Amino acid sequence: MSEHSGAGVFSEHHQRHVRTTFQYIDKLLAEAEHTMADVGSPSPFRRHCDDTTPIQRKVTHDYILRIRGAMRRVMEELNIRPPEPHSGAAWAAAINLLYCSISLNDLTPGRMQAYGPLAPEAADRLDAIRAELDGLIAKLRTYLGKGAGGDLQQRLQQLGKTGDEIRLLSEIERIVTAHGLVELRGTLSMLLDRMESAAFEVGVFGRVSSGKQGRENSRCERDIK
Repeated sequence: MSEHSGAGVFSEHHQRHVRTTFQYIDKLLAEAEHTMADVGSPSPFRRHCDDTTPIQRKVTHDYILRIRGAMRRVMEELNIRPPEPHSGAAWAAAINLLYCSISLNDLTPGRMQAYGPLAPEAADRLDAIRAELDGLIAKLRTYLGKGAGGDLQQRLQQLGKTGDEIRLLSEIERIVTAHGLVELRGTLSMLLDRMESAAFEVGVFGRVSSGKQGRENSRCERDIK
């Protein structure tokens, strides 16, 4: 690299134009990467047919990493600061999910009547469709709203010093994640809540009016002392 390649060669306006150009290139790279990944997506609205091979997708990904790395290196050499992120990714995803819920309101029987008469059984089917999708969206929004505390793997690692139960739950969590079994994450989270809690329940059995409540209260008082 020659001595004329430093930051002092470029004015502030030159640096801004380099940054803007790189930013646009990065956007195009993101779209290219998304396009290559999209061909393997289960989405019913794929825009491109799959004319790629796994090797092509891997090589494309590797080249995009190289291009981004080169742009990052040039910006560091020219002392060009990248723009700050506008928001967190989880927050942005949650906003998109909110719009998904709003969009589902267009599928109410009342609004669908504008496209023609709707039979009662069709209206019931529409309500069921909307409820199913809105329920899944709501669960994902709730999960994202928990922040890092909702990461089951992180919570399992924090409990890793306990016993075989943690290794078993870790394996279940891996299977749930690998196969997209999101409906089981709530049950796993509930089990972790119980394991993370320092409290435990004691069952007291006996005949009616035999003083079970008094014994339980005295036990609690001894524990507190």
